[in-house]
Amino acid sequence: MMGGNRVGGAAPTAPALLSADVVTPAANSYSQSGGAANAKASRSGSQPRTRRERGEPVILAKGPLGRFIVRGQTARALVALVQAGKAGVTALEVSNWAYRLGAYVHRLRHENGLAIVTEREAHDGGWHGRYVLRCPVTLLEAGQ
Repeated sequence: MMGGNRVGGAAPTAPALLSADVVTPAANSYSQSGGAANAKASRSGSQPRTRRERGEPVILAKGPLGRFIVRGQTARALVALVQAGKAGVTALEVSNWAYRLGAYVHRLRHENGLAIVTEREAHDGGWHGRYVLRCPVTLLEAGQ
Protein backbone atom coordinates (compact mmCIF):
# COMPACT_ATOMS: atom_id res chain seq x y z
CA MET A 1 0.00 0.00 0.00
CA MET A 2 1.28 3.44 -0.85
CA GLY A 3 0.83 6.50 1.32
CA GLY A 4 -0.83 9.49 -0.32
CA ASN A 5 1.65 10.48 -3.01
CA ARG A 6 0.64 13.65 -4.80
CA VAL A 7 1.78 15.46 -7.89
CA GLY A 8 4.75 17.62 -7.00
CA GLY A 9 5.35 15.70 -3.74
CA ALA A 10 7.50 12.72 -3.06
CA ALA A 11 7.69 10.18 -5.87
CA PRO A 12 5.39 7.18 -5.43
CA THR A 13 6.99 3.97 -4.29
CA ALA A 14 5.93 2.04 -7.38
CA PRO A 15 8.96 1.96 -9.69
CA ALA A 16 8.31 -1.73 -10.30
CA LEU A 17 5.24 -0.72 -12.28
CA LEU A 18 7.40 1.15 -14.75
CA SER A 19 9.94 -1.61 -15.15
CA ALA A 20 7.70 -4.67 -14.90
CA ASP A 21 8.75 -7.73 -16.83
CA VAL A 22 6.86 -8.35 -20.04
CA VAL A 23 5.27 -11.76 -20.47
CA THR A 24 6.44 -13.37 -23.67
CA PRO A 25 3.52 -14.85 -25.62
CA ALA A 26 3.54 -18.62 -25.69
CA ALA A 27 2.87 -20.61 -28.83
CA ASN A 28 -0.72 -20.66 -30.03
CA SER A 29 -2.01 -23.68 -28.11
CA TYR A 30 -5.32 -23.75 -30.00
CA SER A 31 -3.83 -24.51 -33.40
CA GLN A 32 -1.07 -26.79 -32.11
CA SER A 33 -3.27 -28.86 -29.84
CA GLY A 34 -5.79 -30.09 -32.34
CA GLY A 35 -8.59 -27.57 -31.83
CA ALA A 36 -10.85 -26.23 -29.11
CA ALA A 37 -11.37 -29.58 -27.38
CA ASN A 38 -7.73 -29.80 -26.32
CA ALA A 39 -6.95 -26.08 -26.09
CA LYS A 40 -7.80 -25.69 -22.39
CA ALA A 41 -5.87 -28.76 -21.34
CA SER A 42 -2.78 -27.70 -23.28
CA ARG A 43 -2.78 -24.20 -21.72
CA SER A 44 -2.35 -25.36 -18.15
CA GLY A 45 1.08 -24.30 -16.99
CA SER A 46 1.82 -22.17 -20.06
CA GLN A 47 0.94 -18.52 -20.70
CA PRO A 48 -0.96 -16.72 -17.91
CA ARG A 49 -4.58 -16.05 -18.89
CA THR A 50 -5.84 -13.61 -16.26
CA ARG A 51 -4.68 -10.10 -15.42
CA ARG A 52 -3.60 -11.24 -11.97
CA GLU A 53 -1.59 -14.15 -13.41
CA ARG A 54 0.15 -11.79 -15.86
CA GLY A 55 1.07 -9.43 -13.01
CA GLU A 56 -0.75 -6.52 -14.65
CA PRO A 57 -0.44 -3.39 -12.51
CA VAL A 58 -3.55 -2.03 -10.81
CA ILE A 59 -3.66 1.44 -9.26
CA LEU A 60 -6.29 2.90 -6.94
CA ALA A 61 -6.04 6.69 -7.16
CA LYS A 62 -7.96 9.79 -6.18
CA GLY A 63 -8.42 12.59 -8.70
CA PRO A 64 -10.67 15.63 -9.13
CA LEU A 65 -13.74 13.43 -9.73
CA GLY A 66 -13.05 11.09 -6.80
CA ARG A 67 -11.51 7.64 -6.55
CA PHE A 68 -10.85 5.54 -9.62
CA ILE A 69 -9.02 2.37 -10.62
CA VAL A 70 -6.74 2.04 -13.64
CA ARG A 71 -5.08 -1.12 -14.88
CA GLY A 72 -2.27 -2.20 -17.15
CA GLN A 73 -0.42 0.27 -19.31
CA THR A 74 -2.82 3.06 -18.36
CA ALA A 75 -1.82 2.53 -14.71
CA ARG A 76 1.85 2.66 -15.64
CA ALA A 77 1.24 5.89 -17.59
CA LEU A 78 -0.47 7.43 -14.55
CA VAL A 79 2.48 6.52 -12.32
CA ALA A 80 4.89 8.00 -14.88
CA LEU A 81 2.90 11.25 -15.03
CA VAL A 82 2.76 11.54 -11.24
CA GLN A 83 6.48 10.78 -10.88
CA ALA A 84 7.40 13.29 -13.59
CA GLY A 85 5.42 16.09 -11.92
CA LYS A 86 5.71 19.44 -13.67
CA ALA A 87 8.35 18.10 -16.07
CA GLY A 88 5.85 15.77 -17.75
CA VAL A 89 6.68 12.85 -20.03
CA THR A 90 7.11 12.29 -23.74
CA ALA A 91 6.46 9.12 -25.69
CA LEU A 92 10.20 8.76 -26.26
CA GLU A 93 10.95 8.87 -22.53
CA VAL A 94 8.62 5.92 -21.86
CA SER A 95 9.05 4.15 -25.20
CA ASN A 96 10.51 1.02 -23.60
CA TRP A 97 7.00 0.11 -22.34
CA ALA A 98 4.43 2.71 -23.53
CA TYR A 99 3.86 2.03 -27.19
CA ARG A 100 0.60 4.05 -27.21
CA LEU A 101 1.16 6.81 -24.65
CA GLY A 102 -1.35 9.07 -26.39
CA ALA A 103 -4.05 6.43 -25.98
CA TYR A 104 -3.30 5.97 -22.28
CA VAL A 105 -3.42 9.75 -21.75
CA HIS A 106 -6.72 9.91 -23.66
CA ARG A 107 -8.19 7.30 -21.32
CA LEU A 108 -6.97 9.13 -18.23
CA ARG A 109 -8.46 12.38 -19.53
CA HIS A 110 -11.83 11.11 -20.70
CA GLU A 111 -12.59 8.17 -18.41
CA ASN A 112 -11.12 9.58 -15.19
CA GLY A 113 -11.45 13.34 -15.68
CA LEU A 114 -7.76 14.15 -15.26
CA ALA A 115 -6.41 17.45 -16.55
CA ILE A 116 -3.44 16.47 -18.70
CA VAL A 117 -2.09 19.08 -21.10
CA THR A 118 -0.03 18.44 -24.21
CA GLU A 119 2.83 20.91 -24.55
CA ARG A 120 4.41 21.14 -27.99
CA GLU A 121 8.18 20.93 -28.12
CA ALA A 122 9.77 21.90 -31.41
CA HIS A 123 12.74 20.03 -32.84
CA ASP A 124 14.39 19.57 -36.23
CA GLY A 125 11.75 18.15 -38.51
CA GLY A 126 8.66 19.02 -36.47
CA TRP A 127 7.47 18.79 -32.90
CA HIS A 128 6.52 16.25 -30.28
CA GLY A 129 4.15 16.39 -27.35
CA ARG A 130 5.01 16.42 -23.67
CA TYR A 131 2.15 15.30 -21.43
CA VAL A 132 1.91 17.13 -18.10
CA LEU A 133 -0.53 16.31 -15.31
CA ARG A 134 -2.15 19.57 -14.16
CA CYS A 135 -4.51 18.34 -11.45
CA PRO A 136 -3.90 16.83 -8.02
CA VAL A 137 -3.77 13.04 -8.12
CA THR A 138 -3.11 10.88 -5.09
CA LEU A 139 -1.94 7.31 -5.63
CA LEU A 140 -3.69 5.42 -2.85
CA GLU A 141 -2.76 1.81 -3.52
CA ALA A 142 -0.79 -0.21 -6.05
CA GLY A 143 -1.08 -3.90 -6.75
CA GLN A 144 -0.51 -6.57 -9.31
